Amino acid sequence: MPDKISIFSYIFFYFFLFYATIGYGWLFSKFLNKNSCTNLGYLGIYGLFFLALYSYISHHFIPHSEFHNLIFISIGFFCYVYFFINSYKKIAKSHFLLFVITCFFFISSLLIKNHDDFAFYHFAYNYFLT
Repeated sequence: MPDKISIFSYIFFYFFLFYATIGYGWLFSKFLNKNSCTNLGYLGIYGLFFLALYSYISHHFIPHSEFHNLIFISIGFFCYVYFFINSYKKIAKSHFLLFVITCFFFISSLLIKNHDDFAFYHFAYNYFLT
């Protein structure tokens, strides 16, 4: 059984990263179009696209250390907070639904049983395929 600090940090960083991705999606959609998207699903996809693009380009110039990642993800989280404050009245139901879905995925990530035999059977086959 993991200790309480590791579970708390897992909960905190799960939600922190999830909402930071949406914050970057909102920022990226603002960059692409003046009339930015308010659909939270699309903002999540835009955020993943932006984070992947940034990672592919920046790792050649900047080392991605823990400090760099914490600062970068914090900026995305603060973008989400700014987006949440400015658009709460317009899409309050979507934010609540997003929170419920996030909680559902978090609980399911705690309940999923890992494959104990992965290293014996599945890893060798996946390694052969790649």
